[in-house]
Amino acid sequence: MYPLRVPSIPLLVVAVIVMAQTTLAELNPCTSTKIRDIWNGEEEDIFGFAVAVFGETTVIGIPGDDLAGVRSGSVYVFWNDGLGGLVLQAILYPPDTDDLDHFGYSVAIVDDVIVVGAPDDDDNGNSSGAAYVFRYSGSSWVFEDKLLPIAGEPQDMFGHSVALSGDLVVVGEPQHGDNIGSIYIFRRFAGDWVTVGRFAASGLDGADRFGQSVAISGTAVLIAMVMMTRGNGPVRRTHGTSRIQTETAWATAVICAPIRRRDSSSPQMVAR
Repeated sequence: MYPLRVPSIPLLVVAVIVMAQTTLAELNPCTSTKIRDIWNGEEEDIFGFAVAVFGETTVIGIPGDDLAGVRSGSVYVFWNDGLGGLVLQAILYPPDTDDLDHFGYSVAIVDDVIVVGAPDDDDNGNSSGAAYVFRYSGSSWVFEDKLLPIAGEPQDMFGHSVALSGDLVVVGEPQHGDNIGSIYIFRRFAGDWVTVGRFAASGLDGADRFGQSVAISGTAVLIAMVMMTRGNGPVRRTHGTSRIQTETAWATAVICAPIRRRDSSSPQMVAR
């Protein structure tokens, strides 16, 4: 299985910052709630490895949790009680959970839908990956669908990153094709989640990891690569790169990369 990369500290602390319902003239209009104080975890659970928030709902990924199996992972959903506190609303885990799936490695929430990545799921081979969709029924969070790549292979880590906007879900698999990477886009039709596109940027090399992180707003998708290499020989320049996709044939619109000028240490963004 793909090892779960974590900080040196055994537990992460997640704090939720909430804008107080006061005037904009307030100099310090934020309060915080330390979620760890209301959660009983264990060493190496990695509480807070992934987080997301929408409205009054907070989603916390715990990919190392042993709730349903060794390192199978879980997701905790908290609700703002309106009194400055958070109430545990649900604990999510997949119906087919298995050891070392690392469910909760990535999370996203919009409206009444939560998407969770489990990059070490084994449906298409060791660490091929999966993503799960949950929907709020009005009284509880209910499993809706399991998303899988149409060309999944071992070690792809599909579900390493997830993003959600309306009826569109984006899932990254940065280790596909010897770490070149790709992304999938799913759309909900008549209650079913259907693959509507799969994309891998052209001209990439191994270790570029296209799909390392993803974001979506409307029909614009942003995809990051974290290890793009330039040049030949033993010394290579490494930097992060992002691509923007739009729904017009889901074509690449622009590629941006941070660069540093020789006479300045300040990064700049350039289109390529």
